[in-house]
Amino acid sequence: MQIVRQGDVPVVPVSAIPGSAKPIARDNGRIILAYGEVTGHAHALHGPGATLLAGDDGARYLAIAGEAHTTLRPVALLDPLDTDTIRVEDASGLILRLGRAAYEERVLKALGATLTLPGEVLQHEEHDAIVLAPGNYRLPGQREYTSKDMAPRRVAD
Repeated sequence: MQIVRQGDVPVVPVSAIPGSAKPIARDNGRIILAYGEVTGHAHALHGPGATLLAGDDGARYLAIAGEAHTTLRPVALLDPLDTDTIRVEDASGLILRLGRAAYEERVLKALGATLTLPGEVLQHEEHDAIVLAPGNYRLPGQREYTSKDMAPRRVAD
């Protein structure tokens, strides 16, 4: 697996989550990876197969259960972003960015059929949704450096 990014939120695959990590409660039924400080928008997972955890050192982790799945009913195939990615609009109006290996060509050709993918959907009001595959992830946050004599600071949405 490779690093996934939705805007300024990187999601980094890891082989394991420390056993001492503790679950973090959901916020109104959602797992929030980051809030936009200006807009109030959120990078969020709604599905039941995801768990957010905090390590003893303050690091945050995300576990997507092996049995987690996302069911879509594509209604439109949008212009591709690049050769390895497609954009699909779901019947609910959700626009998802999928790796070409993650979809079945026959389903997209027969738009309206059901497509079930392993994983949970990461959503945001201003970004394409992304399906995160089952597994363990670290959520390092993103930092920016403004000059060599200033400390790094967390990027804000």
